[in-house]
Order: sequence, then structure tokens, then C-alpha cells
Amino acid sequence: MTHPRIGIAVTTVGRWNDLRELLGDLARQTRPPQAVAIAHHDPGAADELDALVQSFADTLAISTVVSPRGISNGRNAAAALLGDDVDWLYFPNDTSRVDDDFLERVGRHATPEVTVCAMQLVDPEGTRNMLPAAGSPVTRRNVWGAIEPATLFSRQAFERVGRFNPALGSG
Repeated sequence: MTHPRIGIAVTTVGRWNDLRELLGDLARQTRPPQAVAIAHHDPGAADELDALVQSFADTLAISTVVSPRGISNGRNAAAALLGDDVDWLYFPNDTSRVDDDFLERVGRHATPEVTVCAMQLVDPEGTRNMLPAAGSPVTRRNVWGAIEPATLFSRQAFERVGRFNPALGSG
């Protein structure tokens, strides 16, 4: 089975320690991401971000971009940096953490006939998002349990629907 090329598109508001932990998790993946793109909103913080990115230069291919404020703007800008180099897009928060085999496990479900993979986030306090039963139709009520940052999108489907709409908020 061919492993899908997964790109990580993250936006940050300068939570450098949290972002460092997420990048550390990504650097330890049993199936590393194809590329990582980070959008941030503060051109004055470029030196801090550059230093952080440089500390992962030997394990992750990271690019950065300054984007307009707003999480959807940042995610769209980061996704644009990834382009055709990836087949799938994952949009973790800068505070997200993932297990070392996360991309390997989710990659098994990221197949050509699928457009979206919803995941259930679990932390030390328990389940963070409720998912509908497998095979359930997506409705305007149950979609929120599977919305970002617990969703992996086919890049082609993401582009086809016009990316995140900043007028709708965070997703």
C-alpha cells in the first residue's frame, strides 16, 4: 500500500512553546509528513519563528508565511504553500499534540476514494469531540464533532470547495 503524501498546515498566534511540542511530535512520526507549512500573523515575530523552524531543519521540511489575522486565513495561506506536493491536508491547532504513529494510522484511511477522514481527539481528560456512528450521513448538526482540528482533507477536494471561508469562522 502506498502511503499518502500528507501535508501539515498550521496557523499560530505566537504560542512558540506549544508549536515546538507539535513540531516535535511531527518530527517523531513513524511516517513523517511530506511537508509542514506554518502561517503566522505577526511579521515582527519572524525571527522567533525562524529560530524555531531552524531547530527542526534536519527532520521536517517547513515553510512559513505571514497571513492576515483569522484562523481560516492562516489555514488557507499555509495550505497554499503545500500545493501539489501533498495529497492530503491536516490542520492541527498550534496547541495540538499527536502520537508518534498518528500519520501512519490515519494514512491507512486516506485513500483515493475518500475525501475526508474524521478523527476523534482524546486527551488526558477524555474524548474532546463526539463523532457520529460510522456510516452515518453528515448533517449540519453532527458535522461539528468532526470539524477541524480533527479532520484530514483530500487536497483536491479542499481546493474544489474553495478552501476555508473566513466569513464562516474557524472552519
